[in-house]
Amino acid sequence: MLEIYEKIRSKYRADMIRQHLSKLQSYNEVYLIQYIDALDLSSSSKYVLSRALADYLYTFSKITKEQAERLRSAFRYMRSDWSKQVVSDEQIDYLIKIIERQRGEHVQLRNKLALAIMLTTGCRVGELLNTKTNDICVDEQQQIVIRLVNSKSGGTKLYHIKATHSINNLNILTLYNEYINKRTANSEYLFSNDKGQRITKENIEALFRKADMHPHQIRHTAITKRLKDYDIYEAAKFAGHKSLATTQRYIQREYVNKIE
Repeated sequence: MLEIYEKIRSKYRADMIRQHLSKLQSYNEVYLIQYIDALDLSSSSKYVLSRALADYLYTFSKITKEQAERLRSAFRYMRSDWSKQVVSDEQIDYLIKIIERQRGEHVQLRNKLALAIMLTTGCRVGELLNTKTNDICVDEQQQIVIRLVNSKSGGTKLYHIKATHSINNLNILTLYNEYINKRTANSEYLFSNDKGQRITKENIEALFRKADMHPHQIRHTAITKRLKDYDIYEAAKFAGHKSLATTQRYIQREYVNKIE
């Protein structure tokens, strides 16, 4: 069954479940919750694991919908620090796989472009969604130029991204050109729905929840990667932080190995 699950979900989720498969032979709700709680994992990792196990068991009719919801809910109270966790390339690839299953090529292109910009710039969701069509262009060198407004300071920053730049196999220039050609409604906002309305933060969060992620994790991941390659002053400039103390909070040594 796990092989089938891997095909319909992802290798990332299947590998996660494989480590705990022996505990699922005969379902005991109380025992499984106690087992997850006793694991040496962060609170957000326990939340993600409980969701994955619940989905696996429900997919193959091992538990009811109500039982699956109780298992997911058991660790939901621990979710307060979830948005501050760094994510791995495998998790990002899983999110991309979910995007590729969405209806409408223009929707897939829009959401891939949004993810690629977030990964590259480390911008906040609000900054991304406030981007207008005239805030992004292709210059004479075929570089993508993106203008983002810092949602906290109000300052603006220009990002010059090479045409060859790809992150997690997402090329911003290619995605941008294809998305502009495929979008179905004119809008002043770059990221809009079929009615030309700006998509909302709730839309983005709902998409990320399908991959057991929070969009702010992308910002943390981008800044943490920056800290690995540059000093804290460069990382603070990249993040748009006025205070180094703010940048220091993004240094999560226990998660650095996940992105090496």
